[in-house]
Amino acid sequence: KRRIQLADNTAGSVMSGIARTYQRFDEGRLYISENCVKLLAELKLYRYDEKTGKIVKKKDDLCDALRYMVMSLHHARLRGMRARFEDVVYNDDYKWEPVDPKVGY
Repeated sequence: KRRIQLADNTAGSVMSGIARTYQRFDEGRLYISENCVKLLAELKLYRYDEKTGKIVKKKDDLCDALRYMVMSLHHARLRGMRARFEDVVYNDDYKWEPVDPKVGY
């Protein structure tokens, strides 16, 4: 098992949500369909203000929704599982594969 250290584990932390979302992208555990044109356009605009170091809060509603989804995954249950799925600790033996490779999920 691998333990992942996040920036801030506070449930409402924006930085923690961004870190988890980036981590899922980086590990190949989060994919966005090319049909999600508006989300992909927002991700290109998602940035930090150079002066304040904070996120620019313009046209970021879909990015926020994606971050909320990633932060809520620990509430999700996989089919046939009795225990809650823990996002922070996971088993490296589990390899996710899409049911339909053409569609990607």
